[in-house]
Amino acid sequence: KGAEPEFRNPRVKLLWDRWRNVWMMAWERQRRLQDKLNYIDELDRVRNFSWEEWRKRFLKFMNHKKSRLTDLFRKMDKNNDGLIPREDFINGIMNTKFDTSRLEMNAVADLFDRHGEGLIDWKEFIAALRPDWEERKTYNDTDKIHDEVKRLVMLCTCRQKFRVFQVGEGKYR
Repeated sequence: KGAEPEFRNPRVKLLWDRWRNVWMMAWERQRRLQDKLNYIDELDRVRNFSWEEWRKRFLKFMNHKKSRLTDLFRKMDKNNDGLIPREDFINGIMNTKFDTSRLEMNAVADLFDRHGEGLIDWKEFIAALRPDWEERKTYNDTDKIHDEVKRLVMLCTCRQKFRVFQVGEGKYR
């Protein structure tokens, strides 16, 4: 806080204190009204919730962050069973700083917590986010190894790019 002014006249000090009290009450009231307005806006957004619109926003956000969806969900999946508790799912997405609200995230979670068990199957969630994911899915170990080698080579930031040559099935040098 700044230094409080000193007044010689007690009536001026009393008036100053009253004015400051009124100002603080008005500021607090404005803050409460703004909170209510934000809540009403959030309710409107949830009432008109569109999975397709949310999906596109989220994918654009994740592409901008250059993050992999599977990495995000693997971190959330503590026991590696493919299921994430509903609250962990909501908090995990909120922690990415994606522009969404808890109410909107509850609407998303409702779509994937079909049996009301409080668990989200993250592979089902990714499949819904990216309908083409299942089609692009690699089916054998050779393809998986090749994709991983390509991904790791792409991470190389050396001046002279690291080169990898496939010398046999699943063998590289």
